[in-house]
Amino acid sequence: MRTRYFGKVGMCYFHKTMNKFHCPIVNVDHLFLLLPDSAKSAPKRKGPLLDVTPFGYFKVLGKGNAPPTPLVVKSNFFSKIAEKKIKEGILQYRGSYCNSPSPADAYATDCNDEEEHVAEDIAMNMRSTISINTVTASILKGVSVMKAKILLQSANGGISRSRDSL
Repeated sequence: MRTRYFGKVGMCYFHKTMNKFHCPIVNVDHLFLLLPDSAKSAPKRKGPLLDVTPFGYFKVLGKGNAPPTPLVVKSNFFSKIAEKKIKEGILQYRGSYCNSPSPADAYATDCNDEEEHVAEDIAMNMRSTISINTVTASILKGVSVMKAKILLQSANGGISRSRDSL
């Protein structure tokens, strides 16, 4: 029987308090389950706001599929995969350590009329944060020219440019 007295075991961490490392996680596929029934059934254009911190979660990870309805997610941390999945749908995320998505990011896929209104509302609310220089062809990759004009027009207060001129 060997003892662990001899040998090296890594760096010492003096006075290690574990509350610095406490970061419970929730996956993207469980976000819809955290909503109350009244918020699931109520038709809203932007979707309900879901703050995951009262449920004891600090980080949103990207396992599973995104929720079926539009949703605004608020958390302290987001993984890159979770950000990608949230941006693929018409979802918005808010956090203290990440920027909220631009309207063009949230509108990077073809969508129906109701989702078009959601993207326009997001663009109107974030008019001051987006400029024509920040919208690139890579962001508008999957958007038709007409939808890109609508988005840019609402984001820039009436100035419209098509995707081809970017």
